[in-house]
Amino acid sequence: MFAGKNDKNMNSPRRNNKVVLFCIATAIVLLVIYLIFRFDYGIRELLNTHMGLASRAGTIVGVLRLVSFAILAYLMVRALNALIFGLVFRFRRGFEAPTLFGISFRSLPLRRCSS
Repeated sequence: MFAGKNDKNMNSPRRNNKVVLFCIATAIVLLVIYLIFRFDYGIRELLNTHMGLASRAGTIVGVLRLVSFAILAYLMVRALNALIFGLVFRFRRGFEAPTLFGISFRSLPLRRCSS
């Protein structure tokens, strides 16, 4: 009943919200990474003196770094995925998703196994 130009306008705020949320999440993760590297010595000292975790201080800081970089990598993969599939769906507007995957997999060179 309401199909047409209004469909694009209705999805635009939702898409903008996703972009803003992605940018905020990425900024927070980058800030955490910066703070971990900036206060590396302070975090180790805190763990050594006040919490009594002298033997595990390096491990805890390393885990914090690893987790923050893993979250950043996840966000980058999501952005790349949205970019690639967004472009594919924009260029192939008349096709449905299963058709697109069939087209992309048919273009791959496949060899038959002879048993």
